[in-house]
Amino acid sequence: VTVGDLQLRRESTGATVTGTLENMKADQGKPVNVTVTFYDKAGTALGEKSVTVLTGAKPASPADQPGHTPINVTFQTDKKVDGFSYTVTGM
Repeated sequence: VTVGDLQLRRESTGATVTGTLENMKADQGKPVNVTVTFYDKAGTALGEKSVTVLTGAKPASPADQPGHTPINVTFQTDKKVDGFSYTVTGM
């Protein structure tokens, strides 16, 4: 699995990271944990949030598109979020 189309959206109460989990080989319905760490402008970690998403259908052939599952991670803070990093586990 890979993660794609990640976008950070700042909000008055924190930030949200959205994207997609793309499945090329894993069985459909496998749980995958995505942990996002949120940072301020100085690069200091403000906190992290984890979500579990299920893999979509894997392609029937190499020419087919991977299964896509939306990712939506919301982090609440009163500080301005300026960046993020992520890890994917459980594959």
